[in-house]
Amino acid sequence: DGEDRALTTDTLLITDERGPIALAGVMGGAATEVTERTSNVLLEAAQFDPVSIRRTSTRLRLRSEASGRFERGISPELALHASRRATQLFVDLCGGSARNGVVDVYPHPFDAPSVTVPRARLDTVIGMHVPTADVESGLRALGFEVDRAGDGESEQFIVRPPWWRTDIAIADDIAEEVVRLTGYDRLPATTVAGRVPAHEPAPLLELRERVRDALATAGLQEIITYSLTTEEVLRRVVPAEHLKSSPPLRLQNALSSDHQLLRPTLRHSVIEAVARNIHASADEIAIFEAARVYLPRTGDADPLPEEREFAVGAVSGRALDRWGTPTDRELDFFDAKGALDELAVALGVSFEFAAVEDFGMLAGRTARVSVEDQPVGVIGELHPETLIAFGIEQSVALFELDIEALLPLVPQRRQARPVPRYPAVEQDLAIVVPEDVPSSAVQAVLERSGMVAGARLFDVYRGEQVPTGKKSLAFAIRYQVPDRTLTTDDANREQGKLLKRLEREFGAELRD
Repeated sequence: DGEDRALTTDTLLITDERGPIALAGVMGGAATEVTERTSNVLLEAAQFDPVSIRRTSTRLRLRSEASGRFERGISPELALHASRRATQLFVDLCGGSARNGVVDVYPHPFDAPSVTVPRARLDTVIGMHVPTADVESGLRALGFEVDRAGDGESEQFIVRPPWWRTDIAIADDIAEEVVRLTGYDRLPATTVAGRVPAHEPAPLLELRERVRDALATAGLQEIITYSLTTEEVLRRVVPAEHLKSSPPLRLQNALSSDHQLLRPTLRHSVIEAVARNIHASADEIAIFEAARVYLPRTGDADPLPEEREFAVGAVSGRALDRWGTPTDRELDFFDAKGALDELAVALGVSFEFAAVEDFGMLAGRTARVSVEDQPVGVIGELHPETLIAFGIEQSVALFELDIEALLPLVPQRRQARPVPRYPAVEQDLAIVVPEDVPSSAVQAVLERSGMVAGARLFDVYRGEQVPTGKKSLAFAIRYQVPDRTLTTDDANREQGKLLKRLEREFGAELRD
């Protein structure tokens, strides 16, 4: 086609003493093409390895009718039949004359597989009994060689397919031919026979489905994005030194310049989806994706990546009211944390949050997510530079969970609790603590009390009435016990004990 192409050592060529004349199984060369002045034609018919032809055609971006046929696989026995038929057409239609003889280079002749088909398997697959005579006559009519061994339940058919049937390999392939000849309309309507396969537990996939269900219940929309990306996009969410020390796996034959690397994170995929929704003028954006990431194995002989299940979610834009109308309040860190809180309840775990710094996230508004002191993820607001890199001009809160790290921490069985018979007493508690004390630590101390059924943070205040370097935390505390009705005095006494405990551990003071 007039194009220059660079070949590799595994590209199969057809050559003569002067050099290459064709890409085997793909395209002939211009030097040997037939023209109006051609008087002698050397006809070659061959069969090529399907994998080799497919790789060559894909690598060189050269598709042809020949490559389409060879890469699907054809019978090597077809070469001799095809060459004779073509020669006949040259003589009959083109006025040519054929030379005598054929040069046949066939060092390893194809040996058709012998397929053993037990009668029991044949009847099971078809769902009915086909008489032996019908089985043998039908298969022989299709060119199969059929021998029979045994009788009754031990009866077997030894079948050899003809050379043009390269798709026959197992007993079920023979059963398909038998039922096709017998007639699908004769198949009886029966129930499934045999034992149902035993359930094979897949805890990781089951946990991923639970995470998906819980996040969807929390109001987030699930998205599905491509597993491939580019290094330029990854640099926005992954440190450059990390990409250098652990480079992502690159596709050898990428179909698009935007899909070259297997993604080692889901962050960029979710952030790109946020950007597209913002550009589409979406008011409220609350999305998540639960999928695999592909981590390169550094210093490992295994070339395949480590596949881990992650869940990443993001919220941005304006919150909606109960009627779906946008409000003036912007979605922020606490909306993302609320989704995680609902997920924790669904999984039966307790998430702990501690301040941390993470690449691409805003310092002071980012926290590590842990369960029983084991890190399982991160949550925070995106750094302004990250937002600019994705073309976003509004705040975005994002969370990331390592589902595989979460798996051993999620209880396999949850203990059911009876519905409380006695009412609860609810009181609010506002305390002043140093700025560096996380609210989750205070909440954990409150919920350790045997009389506290739950504590919920509903306000964080910094202002004129709070000293510099401190903040006010307000909790709604629910006091409840299973054996009696609590009084206000009971709740007041327990709250006094909690205040002393908070003062001892965090230097907390009751806010006036």
